[in-house]
Amino acid sequence: MAALPFASEIGDASHGDKSTYEICLYEGYLLAYGTRIPSNWLGIFTEEFHRDHKGYRSPMSGMTQVAIDIADDTYIVANISRVSAVFRDETRWRAWWPDRILTVYNDRGEKGLRWTVTGEFIGSSEVWLEQAHAGVIVHYYLRVDPTVEGSTTQPRELTGSPRAQRYVSKIRHRQVTSWKRIIWQIKDDLELGADPSRSGAA
Repeated sequence: MAALPFASEIGDASHGDKSTYEICLYEGYLLAYGTRIPSNWLGIFTEEFHRDHKGYRSPMSGMTQVAIDIADDTYIVANISRVSAVFRDETRWRAWWPDRILTVYNDRGEKGLRWTVTGEFIGSSEVWLEQAHAGVIVHYYLRVDPTVEGSTTQPRELTGSPRAQRYVSKIRHRQVTSWKRIIWQIKDDLELGADPSRSGAA
């Protein structure tokens, strides 16, 4: 796979356990996401704070929210190393998301992966694994814009028209249902493996 023209990660900060944000530069766009993102960060934000795990794509002037912004949490009763191994298998990525070109730009070990996304969409995605009691919470984020037909990097211009809203809603629904099928299958496989007494479950 050809290397993507990803420039660099240019910011990462934290304010306690529940307030973090990260900004990276990609193809002249700023990809920003996290929690409690300050308005004065690089002078590009238009609101004082953005709520948890919002993704934004912006040329250097102005900031717009991405069209598709999905966040999902699923609890799996399994060891974090087993869950992590599933998401670190690149062959699975291609099976799950054949129309996405994923490039890891932040490998957090057992805590998960962050990707830049091109192909059908342009933006970023993340799987964050959080140890919780006897299992793991799988946090999934997809923050992208659809791309123009024939391009893997040019975002499609979308208006606020009812037709455009229906188009975005349809894509969002398709992405949510696709992810739920993926994560429920992972959950079933890992939990059945972790507890042989359930091996006869439907």
